[in-house]
Amino acid sequence: MLLRYSLSIFLFLASIQVQATCISGNCYNGKGTYIFKDGSKYGGTFSKGKPHGQGTYYHKDGSVYVGEFRSGMKHGLGKMTFKTKDIYTGYYEQGTISGSGKMTYINGDVYHGEWSSGKFSGKGKYTFADGSVYEGSFANGFFSGTGRLTDVDGSYYDGEWVENKKNGKGITMKNGDLSVTYYKMNVLIKEEGMQSETATNSTTSRCTNKTNNSIFYSIRL
Repeated sequence: MLLRYSLSIFLFLASIQVQATCISGNCYNGKGTYIFKDGSKYGGTFSKGKPHGQGTYYHKDGSVYVGEFRSGMKHGLGKMTFKTKDIYTGYYEQGTISGSGKMTYINGDVYHGEWSSGKFSGKGKYTFADGSVYEGSFANGFFSGTGRLTDVDGSYYDGEWVENKKNGKGITMKNGDLSVTYYKMNVLIKEEGMQSETATNSTTSRCTNKTNNSIFYSIRL
């Protein structure tokens, strides 16, 4: 009998926890606070029973979004603080990061530029915590297209990329020397010397084949 009674109490309490409810205000057309079945919470303006306008959404994993909503989805300008403490400030479209925005990662990396479907896409700038910088084109979350990667010592590669790998023709500057370089998926195929940035009256011409040992950068989303 006691076991049956305890089980009934447990089921009753569980049913309370999963019920979605408006805990304050007008959660249909107006301002209010609403707790969803999964434990997440929204406080802000509503239209026809859905978050619409300005509000704050507390995800059950601890992430918090403050910004604009449309018909129940993040849409417009907002700020998202993820449970990892990474912070995104920028635009959403139909619930997904899209448009221009800035992501600051907890490790010190920063991306500022264009997004599509939650990934880097278009023109942007990625600054690594160590001070090196990539600026140029992105696609599907990768360095893709044309762009320049500048290391902390000032050396750089300015050219073509595919999925974070140098691929195609580019200009490389190292120790003040410029060269035209040709890569295939991060492997240096050919290098042709150019006039040094420090030289004034001399040019060199050379062609070598060797393997590139540059660092492969991994981008997190």
